[in-house]
Amino acid sequence: MEKFIKKIKLPFPLISQASGSLITFLWWSTVLLWLILSIGWRPLKSPDEARYVSVAWEMLNIGQWWLPTINGMPFFHKPPLYYWLTELSLYGCGINAFCLRLVPVSAAFATCLVLFFFIRRYFSTTLAYVTILVLVTLPFFYFAAQFSNPDMLVSTFTTLTILATAHAIYLKESDRPHQKMLILAYISAALGILSKGLIAIILPGLVIVSWMLLTNRAKQIVTLFSWRGFAGLLLIAVPWVLWVEFHYPGFTKYFVIHHHFERYTQVNFNNKQPFWFFFVLLPLLSIPWSLCLLKSGRSIMSSMSDKQKDIMTLMITWVSIILLFFSWPLSKPPGYILPVLPAFAALIAMIIVQKLPGERLFKVLNILLLLAAVLCLCAIKITQIHDTQKSGALLSNYLKQQVNPEDKVILLDKYQYDLRSSLGLHNPVGVVDAWDANNVDRYDNWRRELHEAGQFAQFPTSDILILPQHLDRAICTQAVGQIWIIGHQWQERSVILSQIKPIYILGDLPIWQITQKTNSRACQHIMENHLLKAPD
Repeated sequence: MEKFIKKIKLPFPLISQASGSLITFLWWSTVLLWLILSIGWRPLKSPDEARYVSVAWEMLNIGQWWLPTINGMPFFHKPPLYYWLTELSLYGCGINAFCLRLVPVSAAFATCLVLFFFIRRYFSTTLAYVTILVLVTLPFFYFAAQFSNPDMLVSTFTTLTILATAHAIYLKESDRPHQKMLILAYISAALGILSKGLIAIILPGLVIVSWMLLTNRAKQIVTLFSWRGFAGLLLIAVPWVLWVEFHYPGFTKYFVIHHHFERYTQVNFNNKQPFWFFFVLLPLLSIPWSLCLLKSGRSIMSSMSDKQKDIMTLMITWVSIILLFFSWPLSKPPGYILPVLPAFAALIAMIIVQKLPGERLFKVLNILLLLAAVLCLCAIKITQIHDTQKSGALLSNYLKQQVNPEDKVILLDKYQYDLRSSLGLHNPVGVVDAWDANNVDRYDNWRRELHEAGQFAQFPTSDILILPQHLDRAICTQAVGQIWIIGHQWQERSVILSQIKPIYILGDLPIWQITQKTNSRACQHIMENHLLKAPD
């Protein structure tokens, strides 16, 4: 262990100078420091990071820990575990880029721990270290570790479920107690369900069953069922579902059918890509390490033990099954294939270790580590520059200096997910759009999300989802100090806005400020002239 680490010069210089009992501590501390090195460089990325963080912020501030909400309305796209953990980080250290990303970076670190100890036990210590070095410097993994959404969390539980089940199988085959490890796999799957849904059972199940069939273990498949494990899974995963279904009838059908089966089989969801997309994306986002795959991996199995060949078969099956599974639907967000990265890193490490024995291994590792680390940091920096200049970030920065928490903000034909949380607004943001249009749910975007959330709301949403013809009414019925209206659509439908000039134009985005005095005078004028439209 000590000999291996001391020969790795980059990017771990502290470890190379250590000795004795400090080695393990410095190794894992350096891995963690690397994962959080650039965690605060960039603003929240819209829409994904902004959406999920704003939901957690609302749950914390409203005090309804069991009910995810978006802009004050029930939001059932994902289960609550990611939100709960993000709430804890917000409660502990507030709203900043570091705390908002503690959940994915902690999950990424946990993935490293689980994978390391499995590879070390069943393959070799050298391969375990190389696997972690490859994994944490894959640009895909490094970026995902600092991307605040449920993807890394469910990837971690998928990894734990697969490896715990494989470990249980090996224990059983050596006539050692294995039930506790099997129960751990069930508990991990349950937590995965609470992170992102049924996919946390489907993916590990497909991988493990396929691997067992390929390795002549078909008769052992039925032995993986555990009554205690199944009971634990139900106790962890089901109560929240039943609670929400009781309070919001139709939730189960919406969550299971719409957000699982329809998302997998239908075409009206975002990021449509061809079948081969993930097979190209994975190696591209894993450069420079993926270049090692150009070396043939067939010959390396000849020098492996039977158990090592078995592990390699598991990793190949793991990558192949998940890539194939997510290549079938048209919708292909990159985060879907995060669960393949631990196995993908292990396969790359196997090729490196077997093809580059002796001192050459460490020389090549140092070069690739330096190149991979530079690519990781460059990716974060480029994203930071791009996202900092986007209109959403500029709008938030401007309004932070102007808006009070008790003010009302109304957006015209747009929605910025993190606007309410970044401004600390007490009230939901009003969003003006044609909410009564037949095609409002046509595209997989903020309109569909808000409209579907409004359908679950058990209170009037006319102050949140505002029809264009009711904009003046929404302005006149606000009992707040100031009203801020932002956007360049639908303003022609407002008599009030036609009488007021924007106080600022951010790019091409006009911003109106309506004080209580201005509001009272304008509303009195349109009421006297019978211009205020009544709701339908």
